[in-house]
Amino acid sequence: MDSSEVTDLQLQYIRSANQALEALKLHWDFNEKHRAYVKSISDWISYHDIFVEQEYDHALKDVLNSGDNIKLLDIGANVGYFLLRAMVLRDAIKPSTRLCMHAVEGCSKTYKDLCDRIESQLEVGDKLALHLGIVGKLQGTARFTDYDFSGWNTLYERSGTAIAEERKVEEREFLDLRAVFDELETVDLLKVNAEGSELVFFETYHEQLAKVREIVFVMHPKKYDIGACHDILKRVGFERIERVSKNWVFRAFRDKV
Repeated sequence: MDSSEVTDLQLQYIRSANQALEALKLHWDFNEKHRAYVKSISDWISYHDIFVEQEYDHALKDVLNSGDNIKLLDIGANVGYFLLRAMVLRDAIKPSTRLCMHAVEGCSKTYKDLCDRIESQLEVGDKLALHLGIVGKLQGTARFTDYDFSGWNTLYERSGTAIAEERKVEEREFLDLRAVFDELETVDLLKVNAEGSELVFFETYHEQLAKVREIVFVMHPKKYDIGACHDILKRVGFERIERVSKNWVFRAFRDKV
């Protein structure tokens, strides 16, 4: 959904639908341990991308088959569907695998929802660390914009007259992730969907990317030159970069860390 084309009437529908979905308490049980809640239109779209279209499945399946202790880092975790998908696939592919998961979310409201949804679904032996903050630079602050449609949340305010009045702006600190990379030592799979901050993230953490085995990431070509992202990844050793979804999802591979 392109925010620049949204009308006032469509925004009213989004708000009404969010209220209805919250009240309905829609959910899907994958097994007796794992459940996905759909509380908003944004949830509905993300659920479709991750669980129906299975945009990250190839990357997750490959990494889950690569060892018994898997380290995941999720930049732009939203409500945690990527982490939940990892847990569901782990149960199906190799239940004995232990997951060590770090996740970052920039919106304080969404972060609380992320904690509520994911922390209760951990398996014995799994490790989880959730971080509230925006990514890109190592320090400083920036204006973070929160919308009723949380999939639009970004450091870069959206265009479109209809959404201008409903945005909520808060000043947020950048989160320095170097300590997280140091703690993990290596990252088996890095997922990045930072709603326009992907390029600055890769620029800032290009040294830490040397510790990453594989990346699955979403590009936003209206916000930056995606070729610049590819150039950075190739310079740090990712030999292959492939587009795997119509939604601008890419995978970056390397032979070894």
